[in-house]
Amino acid sequence: MTDRAADAADHYRLDPERLHPRLAEAYLRLAAKELPPPATSSGGAAFVIALLAMIGFYTVGRLGGLIAGGWAAILLGLITYWVAAVYLRQQQAGESRVQALADPATVRRLLPKLTKGADAATEAYGEVVLALAEGTDPEIADAILREANALLTDSDALAGQEKIIEQASDGHSVEWRRAEVRDLERRVSAATDPMTREALGHSLELARETLKSTEALHVVRGRIEAQQEAILHAFTGLRATLGRLRLAATALQSPDLSQIREMTARVHGQSRAVEAAVEEVVALRAG
Repeated sequence: MTDRAADAADHYRLDPERLHPRLAEAYLRLAAKELPPPATSSGGAAFVIALLAMIGFYTVGRLGGLIAGGWAAILLGLITYWVAAVYLRQQQAGESRVQALADPATVRRLLPKLTKGADAATEAYGEVVLALAEGTDPEIADAILREANALLTDSDALAGQEKIIEQASDGHSVEWRRAEVRDLERRVSAATDPMTREALGHSLELARETLKSTEALHVVRGRIEAQQEAILHAFTGLRATLGRLRLAATALQSPDLSQIREMTARVHGQSRAVEAAVEEVVALRAG
């Protein structure tokens, strides 16, 4: 890694607010609960500000011929000290909190509590973020975090589609539906009474339509599972990119960023196609 890249890696800090929206808010809540209040020390700076203010007020008062100029300067100086101390303490607390949230040790300690034991995509996303938290070139880090966020969004959308399929399904497997059709075909063939044969024939038609619908749901469910696996491989690709960056003698340049974007764009397109297929199948089943 070049000196420029190494220096950038040393100064890069992950901004927790730029995590995936589903995790960013949870991370900040967890940090507020588990991180100690930031220590601040603003008394010295506030005292200097107040002292300068007293000197200025006293000088103005003396030049203006005010008898109470000295006392007014002291009073205004005390007020200035209090205001400056409060302001500086709040400013330092905010800066300390930002540094604590982005500290690699904090990210390593808190983020796994949100991602470990979750779905596979969330765990894979957490591994990418932990790698980013170790520090890398800011341009690369920003690009990878954006793509990781988009991949996790795709995974969440697919998980939502899978729930829709479960709701549309009647709980019977394709094998069960096929066995039902075979049984009805056998009974229709064996029926000798015309009315019985007609009623069974009608049931057979309905069973065949239901079988087609169940098979279609099974196909799109398989596509969702395959696409979720593709998303996991994309996360693996992002981690591999970070690993190569740390081992490379030179910083990763634009062509590699283009490859990252092309890889994730291909996955996004496939995810959209699967979602469209799910919506079509569910609409046909409802119709």
